[in-house]
Amino acid sequence: YVRVGTQLVPWRATAIVVDLIGGNGTYAFDTTAIAAAPNNGFDVWASDSVTLQNIISGVSMVGNRITISLSAPASAGSRLGYGWGRAGMTTPVNLPYALGNLRDTDPRTATINGQTIALRNWCLIHEVNMPA
Repeated sequence: YVRVGTQLVPWRATAIVVDLIGGNGTYAFDTTAIAAAPNNGFDVWASDSVTLQNIISGVSMVGNRITISLSAPASAGSRLGYGWGRAGMTTPVNLPYALGNLRDTDPRTATINGQTIALRNWCLIHEVNMPA
């Protein structure tokens, strides 16, 4: 298992750019295994980590780079969260958090009790603070 995570995360007035690391293979937003989450699991929260700033206007990925387009600049002290979920979301497992849709394309599989399963590496729940 090699977790999928983020490295450079520059914040701009109109976008947040996330470079991905880890995993095996390329990256994908999977809405089959995990139901589509708003913004594929990304949200911008106020500095209190409670107030959702509903300013994400789109999420796109090219290679290992995700661009999160913003409809307005994030407020000072904001946090970019991944996988935290929102009120009212349901999850496929009994957890206190929702999940996001970001995973790698690891081609390996395992057979357990006669069932073949993909060994995908999913991005972990995390948050990134906006630089001061």
